[in-house]
Amino acid sequence: MYYPKLLTYEGIELKSTGQVHTRMRWKLLEAIDRAGLREAGQVPAASSWILVGTPLMTGRNYISSAQLRLNTLYSRSRAARGRSTNHQCYRGCPQPETLNHMLQVCYSTHTPRVTRHKIVVYLQRGAEERGFTVNKEPQFETSVGLLKHNLVLYRPDSTTVLDV
Repeated sequence: MYYPKLLTYEGIELKSTGQVHTRMRWKLLEAIDRAGLREAGQVPAASSWILVGTPLMTGRNYISSAQLRLNTLYSRSRAARGRSTNHQCYRGCPQPETLNHMLQVCYSTHTPRVTRHKIVVYLQRGAEERGFTVNKEPQFETSVGLLKHNLVLYRPDSTTVLDV
Protein backbone atom coordinates (compact mmCIF):
# COMPACT_ATOMS: atom_id res chain seq x y z
CA MET A 1 0.00 0.00 0.00
CA TYR A 2 1.24 3.54 -0.87
CA TYR A 3 1.25 6.25 1.79
CA PRO A 4 1.98 9.78 0.54
CA LYS A 5 4.77 11.57 2.33
CA LEU A 6 3.35 14.23 4.62
CA LEU A 7 4.70 17.74 4.72
CA THR A 8 6.67 18.62 7.83
CA TYR A 9 7.27 22.29 8.47
CA GLU A 10 9.29 23.42 11.49
CA GLY A 11 8.73 20.05 13.12
CA ILE A 12 4.96 20.14 12.64
CA GLU A 13 3.35 17.53 10.40
CA LEU A 14 0.80 19.15 8.10
CA LYS A 15 -1.76 16.58 6.99
CA SER A 16 -4.06 18.61 4.74
CA THR A 17 -4.09 21.56 2.41
CA GLY A 18 -6.13 23.44 5.00
CA GLN A 19 -3.43 22.92 7.62
CA VAL A 20 -0.77 24.13 5.17
CA HIS A 21 -2.80 27.28 4.44
CA THR A 22 -3.41 27.92 8.13
CA ARG A 23 0.27 27.46 9.01
CA MET A 24 1.43 29.74 6.20
CA ARG A 25 -1.15 32.35 7.23
CA TRP A 26 0.17 32.35 10.81
CA LYS A 27 3.79 32.58 9.60
CA LEU A 28 2.87 35.59 7.48
CA LEU A 29 1.07 37.22 10.40
CA GLU A 30 4.22 36.83 12.51
CA ALA A 31 6.20 38.87 9.97
CA ILE A 32 6.50 42.67 10.02
CA ASP A 33 3.41 42.89 7.81
CA ARG A 34 1.28 41.40 10.53
CA ALA A 35 -0.52 44.50 11.83
CA GLY A 36 -2.40 45.37 8.65
CA LEU A 37 -3.01 41.81 7.57
CA ARG A 38 -4.32 40.64 10.94
CA GLU A 39 -6.86 43.45 11.17
CA ALA A 40 -7.90 43.55 7.50
CA GLY A 41 -10.16 40.53 7.80
CA GLN A 42 -11.91 41.80 10.93
CA VAL A 43 -13.93 44.52 9.17
CA PRO A 44 -15.09 43.19 5.78
CA ALA A 45 -17.09 46.33 4.97
CA ALA A 46 -13.97 48.50 5.18
CA SER A 47 -12.26 46.35 2.56
CA SER A 48 -15.23 45.59 0.30
CA TRP A 49 -14.00 48.09 -2.30
CA ILE A 50 -11.07 45.77 -2.95
CA LEU A 51 -13.41 43.05 -4.23
CA VAL A 52 -15.63 45.39 -6.22
CA GLY A 53 -13.02 47.80 -7.56
CA THR A 54 -13.98 51.13 -9.05
CA PRO A 55 -13.74 52.70 -12.51
CA LEU A 56 -12.48 55.90 -10.86
CA MET A 57 -9.05 54.37 -10.13
CA THR A 58 -6.31 53.33 -12.50
CA GLY A 59 -4.84 49.86 -12.02
CA ARG A 60 -1.70 51.34 -10.50
CA ASN A 61 -3.68 53.46 -8.00
CA TYR A 62 -5.87 50.46 -7.14
CA ILE A 63 -2.80 48.32 -6.34
CA SER A 64 -1.17 51.11 -4.31
CA SER A 65 -4.43 51.67 -2.39
CA ALA A 66 -4.72 47.97 -1.61
CA GLN A 67 -1.09 47.90 -0.45
CA LEU A 68 -1.70 50.92 1.77
CA ARG A 69 -4.89 49.36 3.20
CA LEU A 70 -3.06 46.12 3.99
CA ASN A 71 0.09 47.84 5.34
CA THR A 72 2.26 46.22 2.67
CA LEU A 73 3.70 49.26 0.88
CA TYR A 74 7.48 49.23 0.51
CA SER A 75 9.50 50.33 3.52
CA ARG A 76 13.03 49.52 4.62
CA SER A 77 11.78 47.50 7.59
CA ARG A 78 9.52 45.46 5.37
CA ALA A 79 12.26 44.93 2.78
CA ALA A 80 14.80 43.86 5.42
CA ARG A 81 12.46 41.15 6.78
CA GLY A 82 14.67 39.99 9.63
CA ARG A 83 17.98 40.47 7.84
CA SER A 84 20.63 42.66 9.42
CA THR A 85 20.48 45.30 6.68
CA ASN A 86 19.88 48.96 7.44
CA HIS A 87 16.18 49.49 8.11
CA GLN A 88 16.38 52.95 9.66
CA CYS A 89 14.44 55.79 8.02
CA TYR A 90 16.44 57.09 5.07
CA ARG A 91 15.41 60.65 5.91
CA GLY A 92 17.71 60.59 8.93
CA CYS A 93 15.24 59.74 11.69
CA PRO A 94 16.54 57.36 14.37
CA GLN A 95 13.43 55.19 13.88
CA PRO A 96 12.87 52.03 11.83
CA GLU A 97 11.26 52.91 8.51
CA THR A 98 7.79 51.41 8.79
CA LEU A 99 4.62 52.51 7.05
CA ASN A 100 3.29 53.91 10.32
CA HIS A 101 6.48 55.95 10.83
CA MET A 102 6.44 57.32 7.28
CA LEU A 103 2.76 58.29 7.33
CA GLN A 104 2.26 59.52 10.88
CA VAL A 105 5.56 60.35 12.57
CA CYS A 106 8.41 61.26 10.19
CA TYR A 107 9.24 64.94 9.92
CA SER A 108 9.45 64.65 6.11
CA THR A 109 5.70 63.92 5.91
CA HIS A 110 4.71 66.62 8.40
CA THR A 111 3.81 69.15 5.67
CA PRO A 112 1.45 66.79 3.79
CA ARG A 113 -0.22 65.83 7.09
CA VAL A 114 -0.78 69.51 7.97
CA THR A 115 -2.00 70.20 4.43
CA ARG A 116 -4.54 67.38 4.77
CA HIS A 117 -5.76 68.91 8.03
CA LYS A 118 -6.14 72.29 6.32
CA ILE A 119 -8.19 70.64 3.55
CA VAL A 120 -10.54 69.20 6.18
CA VAL A 121 -10.96 72.66 7.76
CA TYR A 122 -11.55 74.21 4.30
CA LEU A 123 -14.22 71.61 3.46
CA GLN A 124 -15.84 72.11 6.87
CA ARG A 125 -16.09 75.86 6.35
CA GLY A 126 -17.45 75.44 2.83
CA ALA A 127 -20.10 72.96 3.97
CA GLU A 128 -21.20 75.22 6.83
CA GLU A 129 -21.53 78.15 4.41
CA ARG A 130 -23.80 75.97 2.24
CA GLY A 131 -26.14 75.22 5.13
CA PHE A 132 -24.82 71.90 6.38
CA THR A 133 -24.47 71.07 10.04
CA VAL A 134 -20.94 69.69 10.30
CA ASN A 135 -19.49 67.25 12.81
CA LYS A 136 -15.68 67.22 12.57
CA GLU A 137 -13.85 63.95 13.26
CA PRO A 138 -16.72 62.14 15.00
CA GLN A 139 -16.19 58.67 16.43
CA PHE A 140 -18.84 55.99 16.05
CA GLU A 141 -18.80 52.84 18.18
CA THR A 142 -20.03 49.90 16.09
CA SER A 143 -20.18 46.15 16.52
CA VAL A 144 -16.98 45.86 14.46
CA GLY A 145 -15.05 48.57 16.30
CA LEU A 146 -14.54 52.32 16.39
CA LEU A 147 -15.09 54.27 13.15
CA LYS A 148 -13.51 57.70 12.77
CA HIS A 149 -14.39 59.94 9.84
CA ASN A 150 -13.04 63.37 8.94
CA LEU A 151 -16.39 65.10 8.47
CA VAL A 152 -20.05 64.19 8.69
CA LEU A 153 -22.34 66.66 6.95
CA TYR A 154 -25.99 66.81 7.98
CA ARG A 155 -29.05 68.32 6.33
CA PRO A 156 -32.65 67.53 7.15
CA ASP A 157 -32.93 65.27 4.10
CA SER A 158 -29.42 63.77 3.90
CA THR A 159 -26.23 62.82 5.65
CA THR A 160 -22.84 62.73 3.94
CA VAL A 161 -19.65 61.20 5.33
CA LEU A 162 -16.31 62.58 4.09
CA ASP A 163 -12.90 61.00 4.53
CA VAL A 164 -10.07 63.10 3.11
